[in-house]
Amino acid sequence: MLSALARYGQLSKAQTIERAPEPRRTALLTAVVRQLEAQAIDDALICSRC
Repeated sequence: MLSALARYGQLSKAQTIERAPEPRRTALLTAVVRQLEAQAIDDALICSRC
């Protein structure tokens, strides 16, 4: 569920997120940030093995 919400948020235009009702907007942005953070951590761990 969280990954689907993050994917939707990343593929949406800024105007779509801006027009979303407040609870959904916060959920979308939170999901995107958590997904990007997880990707950054994975990338850092992979690079540390190089």
